[in-house]
Amino acid sequence: MHDKYYDNVVRESDVRYDVVADFSNPSDYRLIERALARNKFYRFSTMKKYLPMVKSIREFITSDDWLGNLKVQAKVPNEYNQILSPFEKLHILDNALKIIQKNIVKNYQKERGTNQFIPIAVKDVVKYYQKVIPKLSNKTISEVIKPKPMSKANWFPYDWAIADQLETSLINRIESWLDELKQTHKNIYLIRNEETISTWSLHEFENNEVKHYEGYMPDFILVLDDGDIMYQVYMEPKGDQLLERDEWKQELLESIRPENIEIIGETKDVRLYGVKFYTTGDGRGIYDELKKKEIFH
Repeated sequence: MHDKYYDNVVRESDVRYDVVADFSNPSDYRLIERALARNKFYRFSTMKKYLPMVKSIREFITSDDWLGNLKVQAKVPNEYNQILSPFEKLHILDNALKIIQKNIVKNYQKERGTNQFIPIAVKDVVKYYQKVIPKLSNKTISEVIKPKPMSKANWFPYDWAIADQLETSLINRIESWLDELKQTHKNIYLIRNEETISTWSLHEFENNEVKHYEGYMPDFILVLDDGDIMYQVYMEPKGDQLLERDEWKQELLESIRPENIEIIGETKDVRLYGVKFYTTGDGRGIYDELKKKEIFH
């Protein structure tokens, strides 16, 4: 049976494999570097965003950790009895590098989990910010955002707490603990982790791969310093209607324990904790939880 398409099929026995570029061969570096220069993705400033561990383009080409063992080959019909021209090799290498680029970008999304916390200055977290306060409408009272004056509360770093009813309830609850906390802690601060001023977030990982890409930022960080140990407690108010949907966030919070994490660059004794969601009236008992952690001593 003859078919105009069948006549164009090349059998495996009728082809050869020509080496286009061998990344372990220095004599091919000129061609490789030229191909890299034709693709904006392989500019070092761009690559560094996706491959933060790579130190230079040359290392990317030569190191066994990157492309050092790569060999690009072309499948060529035997009837093509000429060697590949430099232009043909460059075109083939262009396509190979595009495939590598696609895989780098694709795998960049697969963030790896870490239990390391890196310290940042408080001044980089606590900044002035603005928030629109909506006018009263048909929203339920728990959703209404109101400003609460805090200029006289030296334990709160803002002049105003712009919060909904549940968030305000948590602020008031912590205020009611102050006398007890002051018995053992020299410095007490409640930092509002406002999403408009912070770029970090927590992610839940499973088997070193990210499980929830969206991540989240706990709304409040309670900082306590007794002179020897600094405690940081991550806290999040949560309405009852959201408890089931956001259960993974609570599990992530409760996994934050000194024995589970590593703090980079700190010489002072710092201990990080996460607690259950704060619900109306402290229904989940975070006060008792903090008592058990001996934060109140």
